[in-house]
Amino acid sequence: MVASNCFNLLSSIVNSFGSVDKIQTNSSYQDIPVGQGLRIFAFVATRSTQSKSFFRNQIVNSYIFNYKVTYSLDEFKMQAEQSLVAQYERTLDALNLASQRNFDRYKNENSTIEQYLNTADMLAAKTKEVKREIEEINKDNLPHLIEFWNKQLIWHKRQQVDYGFRNEFMKYIEGPIKELNHSISESQSKSRKSNAA
Repeated sequence: MVASNCFNLLSSIVNSFGSVDKIQTNSSYQDIPVGQGLRIFAFVATRSTQSKSFFRNQIVNSYIFNYKVTYSLDEFKMQAEQSLVAQYERTLDALNLASQRNFDRYKNENSTIEQYLNTADMLAAKTKEVKREIEEINKDNLPHLIEFWNKQLIWHKRQQVDYGFRNEFMKYIEGPIKELNHSISESQSKSRKSNAA
């Protein structure tokens, strides 16, 4: 994993220099996370020379490749948190889909009101649980949190358009919309205050 990432990184740096048709010197530095707390730092320098007495006046390129792979516990924790958030977000997408299917089953008269309400209550409780986990992990990453809330708000507003005409659905749509609007507004206010300071 590290070797292939390192090779790809060094290759992309060399390719960024383009073709050489004159005498010049180039250098470039890049770093990329590999995962599991590992990060590759790479540096490539090239020097193009030309000599009448050497290789019949052709351009000769020489390269210096330098790379270093480091491990950071902080980066490992950050990558683990990002991975966990991605997993929670996939779970939330699955819960949203299950919620929509529950709406559709009831709307199409394939379930009773009791079945709909029992499933909707269970899905709403699980959704709140997953949202809390995402919010806890991202409490120090306000831009990601606002982006997450906006995605959820869009989903709930779509549900409001599709199902808002039914009173039994509104409890599961309007409550989250109010909560999300409040969270977004409060976070944007905090963000403006911290930017002004």
